[in-house]
Amino acid sequence: MIMKNDKLQKGFTLVEALVAISILMVAVAAPLTIAQKGLLSSIYAKNQMIAAFLAQDAIEYVKNVRDTTGVVAEASGIANTDPKAWLVGLESCVLPDSPNGCNVDSLTNYKSDGASSRMMIKRDPNNNNQFLGYGISGGSCLGAVCSDTAFTRQIKITQTSNPNEAYVDVIVKWGNGTDQIFEIGSYIYNYWGNL
Repeated sequence: MIMKNDKLQKGFTLVEALVAISILMVAVAAPLTIAQKGLLSSIYAKNQMIAAFLAQDAIEYVKNVRDTTGVVAEASGIANTDPKAWLVGLESCVLPDSPNGCNVDSLTNYKSDGASSRMMIKRDPNNNNQFLGYGISGGSCLGAVCSDTAFTRQIKITQTSNPNEAYVDVIVKWGNGTDQIFEIGSYIYNYWGNL
């Protein structure tokens, strides 16, 4: 009779098996959840870095146009009497005349309405699709392969009460559903008339 009891006690009960499976599921699911959150965080950080670079590219473009206008005016000896003359080339970005601002392709100097144009990645098809830069939809690819991104950009320039000062605001949005936003601003000055 002792032998029968020993044989009955060697197996697991159903409750013990369910508890063991539950512990195993928690042990496997927790690291997978942590890995998924880490991956999502890295994707968000990558997109935020791209947005920051796109915003800085727009600020540098505006400064370049301002400097080019100033060099031409200085070289020709033209005395600008129009307070907006130093913003020539950026008229489509200046508020209130352009309420949506503008977007620019800094590689081709193409401008479009800031509310509708999506950023595009440009790649060189002759060099293993090497990254060339970002452009905007509606612009020319200049022999490059272009593909849409999730990013849109608006450049808005507001002239302050000082005729030699303007504020540049750049808004970059991306995402599906609820948009993520990166915004940067900078004051620019017409220093050519003061040299």
